[in-house]
Amino acid sequence: MKKRSLLIAFSLLLTLTFLGPVPAFAADHSPRSPQSGGVSTLRADEYVTYYRVYHGVCQYRIWNATDGVWVTPWLNCE
Repeated sequence: MKKRSLLIAFSLLLTLTFLGPVPAFAADHSPRSPQSGGVSTLRADEYVTYYRVYHGVCQYRIWNATDGVWVTPWLNCE
């Protein structure tokens, strides 16, 4: 009985040694992170133009959707 318990304990220890926890690293899939291989790629900024009529005057403003900032103030349309 003692031999059998020792054999089971040894087998469990051996199994846990090979099937133990595997280290995992989180992958960053954001558009600004370098792609696999450590090579970064350049991407063009995405711009969106917004229009409005303010006191009867057509105006526009440009939004940088990539960085999330306004590029220009309100400008009159020509």
